[in-house]
Amino acid sequence: MIKAIIYSSSTGFTEKYANLIGDELNIPCYNIKQKNEIKKELKMNDNIIYLGWICAGKIIRLGKIRKKYNIVCCGAVGAYPENEKYIEELKKANNIYKFPLFYLRGGIDLNKLGFWKKKILKMVADGLENENKAENLELINALKNGGSFVKKENIENLLNYLKNIT
Repeated sequence: MIKAIIYSSSTGFTEKYANLIGDELNIPCYNIKQKNEIKKELKMNDNIIYLGWICAGKIIRLGKIRKKYNIVCCGAVGAYPENEKYIEELKKANNIYKFPLFYLRGGIDLNKLGFWKKKILKMVADGLENENKAENLELINALKNGGSFVKKENIENLLNYLKNIT
């Protein structure tokens, strides 16, 4: 039985997914910053779902959570379009072999980012523009102007997996 969803969110997209999944499964969601509440409600090795945002190929705070709880599945939230090659890279970079990883496309909120992160995103967007590929236009627009890709449909594979194991 899954006791809760624990998540780490920087700009709010991971939190949106946590709440969508929590509502569907009727289980509580805890921001990783709610340490006292988590300690009060969960025991070591309880079954949880972990959702974390991606930064430089790493799922933020995953290592910390996997030491304390039994992760049934993990959701990695990022701005890039979903593709199998990227998901495999995330699995390798984060040593994910014991539980499934689901990629959830989040978004970019430029208002919540600092100067340097905005500058890096602009450089990435400029590099993608130079490639001149039509499939990059949506991502370039999000990198330059912000945008959300959060949709309920994006959690269907994760929910189907959980329904099949319970």
